[in-house]
Amino acid sequence: MAHYVYPALFAKEKAGYAVSFPDLDNVFTSGTTLQETITMAEDALSLMLSDMEESGLPIPKASDAHSLDVESDQIVIPVSCDTGDKEFSDHLR
Repeated sequence: MAHYVYPALFAKEKAGYAVSFPDLDNVFTSGTTLQETITMAEDALSLMLSDMEESGLPIPKASDAHSLDVESDQIVIPVSCDTGDKEFSDHLR
């Protein structure tokens, strides 16, 4: 099991929040409330990194949150996850 922390960009939208991870391609999620969106981001991050580990793909280094280009409607929130829990990964699929 590995522990990761990546900066996530949260953008306020009409119906809630959208999230992207600048260090990971094609990892997006959203939620209605900020708390729900953080939970969704943790799940999306865990699923992607677990898949990368299982496939033997290199895990990119997390960026320094202070070095990211952030739009005026975005905030940076660090999102953490643990990988290696196969039952949890299977549940998310």
